[in-house]
Amino acid sequence: MKYLVPLFLAFFLIISTGHALAQNPDLGQREILTNESIISLSKAGFKERTIITLIRTSQTAFDISTAKLVELKKRGVNERIISEMVERTNSGDAMRRLTTLRNDEFFSKDDEAFFKGSEIFKELPSEKQARKQEEEAMIFGSQSGSRSRSQTRGYGPNGERSQNSELMGSATVKIIRPPAEGTGEPKLERAPKLDNQGILEMIQAGFSEGTVIRKIETSQVEFDLSQKAIAELRQNRVSEKVIKAMTSAMDESK
Repeated sequence: MKYLVPLFLAFFLIISTGHALAQNPDLGQREILTNESIISLSKAGFKERTIITLIRTSQTAFDISTAKLVELKKRGVNERIISEMVERTNSGDAMRRLTTLRNDEFFSKDDEAFFKGSEIFKELPSEKQARKQEEEAMIFGSQSGSRSRSQTRGYGPNGERSQNSELMGSATVKIIRPPAEGTGEPKLERAPKLDNQGILEMIQAGFSEGTVIRKIETSQVEFDLSQKAIAELRQNRVSEKVIKAMTSAMDESK
């Protein structure tokens, strides 16, 4: 008898948990981490290691634009966590690009290690916007066909007459979403590129040299490298290593 009570309690807990999940499916789902999620975790006093583990094991939707990185820094998120957010976002884009490349008939499995993490996997903001609009604009209907058959019998002047007819077919429906009224043809919005002002904002926010350089290496850039502009950068405590990274990024973008 003494063994029946624990078994009954365990059975009751299982049934109760299953009922709760059935009533509220969201209880069994993990939240998608955003910038605000990380800020909340930091303010709540979670350890750096705990937050980084969550970033690495959860679905994420981080905004790693320069302005948002500066905002994270000002709101108390430490630099190592911010760097992890940047790495998580870039690695996610890279793996998606790698999956697309695998479908190419000329792509060899031996090439995977070489291409993994390469510049080829960085989706430009314009590419992301174009892909999103294309996915929203095209909806494909069922490709299965339909078949109908009819048979008629009757008697005419020349005696019995019969007729059989059979119809088969298939169709693909493509629905084009019209542009919003008054807006004309849809246009792609070009995301702002990282410029001198963005670098100055990161330096003023207290980002380390390594984080600034990593941001330069993973962004689309449009720097002013004239003598006057470089002098202004130096006056605002931008290091020579950062200026060198800016120069290299501009050379690669040509």
